[in-house]
Amino acid sequence: MTTVDRIQAWRAVEALRAGVPNRDAVTFLGSSQPAIESTFRERLAKLPASLENLRHIPSLGLAISGRFGSGKSHLLEYLQHVALEGNLVTSRVVISKETPMYDRSKLFDAAVGSIATPDRRANGLQEITGRLQFRSEAFGHFFSNLNEQATTWQRDPATDRGLAPWFAATVYVLQNAPANSEVADRIIRFWSGDPLPVSQLRGWLRELGQAAAFPIRGLRKAQLVPQRWRFLPMLIAAAGYAGWVIFVDEAELVGQYSILQRAKSYAEMARLLGALETDGLPGVLAVLAIADNYNSVVLDGGKNDQFGIRERLERRPSPDSQRIAAEAERGMQAIRDARLVKDLAHDSAQAIVDKVRDLHAAAYQWQPPGPAVKDSFDASLTIRQRIKAALYEWDIRLLYPEITPKIAISEQGPTYEERAELEEFEGGSEDEPGGSEN
Repeated sequence: MTTVDRIQAWRAVEALRAGVPNRDAVTFLGSSQPAIESTFRERLAKLPASLENLRHIPSLGLAISGRFGSGKSHLLEYLQHVALEGNLVTSRVVISKETPMYDRSKLFDAAVGSIATPDRRANGLQEITGRLQFRSEAFGHFFSNLNEQATTWQRDPATDRGLAPWFAATVYVLQNAPANSEVADRIIRFWSGDPLPVSQLRGWLRELGQAAAFPIRGLRKAQLVPQRWRFLPMLIAAAGYAGWVIFVDEAELVGQYSILQRAKSYAEMARLLGALETDGLPGVLAVLAIADNYNSVVLDGGKNDQFGIRERLERRPSPDSQRIAAEAERGMQAIRDARLVKDLAHDSAQAIVDKVRDLHAAAYQWQPPGPAVKDSFDASLTIRQRIKAALYEWDIRLLYPEITPKIAISEQGPTYEERAELEEFEGGSEDEPGGSEN
């Protein structure tokens, strides 16, 4: 390998040792899940059509499940590179305390904050906006759609159909603002989730002689969040990309939420995965990874969410209970329909370990021996366990050649006990203004 290849090999080994796959590891090891990859490519091909006339294609998303350590995160990383090579914008969202599955606003923040474009430049949304060609047919179609959406929204704002005039107005201001100006930066930050004072937007429109063309009024954050989700795929397409692919990892954390938070989380899963007939995200393909024992433990096991969610919501005096229950059931069905990340046969798994040996050899300029734990590899071990066991042995032998270590391999997996610290993590109220008169 060349010097650069050695650095890439070292980065790949470090990522594999930490159990967090990166671009280098994926490049060297590839994918061992051809059926899932084939399905993903088929759905990518349908993505551009979902934005034609803002059409929503139900169930375009893809859920995958597998054992802890079976390679789900590696597969998401691999599929992300497939998407980038296909001229798609991608985001990677890891479900956590700070990014709960039930909070659409925080999911959006995480998705925007992790945007990657095919050229892999920083500041993804600025890069996307910078590619807009204001005199192009694509931009003309985009701006026309925004105005049509604004007309639809103004007929009955309460139904949340269409898009508020804010979006057409900010696009118009951006088109007429100097490149890389403070005005352009403020608009991009508004699209990303930051508030923008109504008075500021009205002032910009007055300066351009267009105050009467865009009837702007204050909107709460809760009103803007779903509209931003719908606007951003349109912006991405107008910039010349084939769509937006969002990868959601570690969704099994939902099993540690309270029952009402789990219900809201299933509803958001259904929305992202395109499982709702009337509330989709045209131009978005979501891929969600979850542990394969989630069904038996949470949906059908002691928590019994398959039936318990609706029963609990029906006892809750809220006008949204029936809607959330129906959407949650769609989300739970999407989990049941998840494509399984299959455990590899012994020979296939050993072939991957052999590739990792080559990486270790290139990274540290030596020739690792065959791992002593090789003979103990069996079908019960995940690919992560096999790789880590081999790496630990090679690391020890590199430092102490005379030692033949014995590597202990233990079983790990997610837990589903409810955790109080995962109760709503407040980072701002949905009732705060998206634009105020101040």
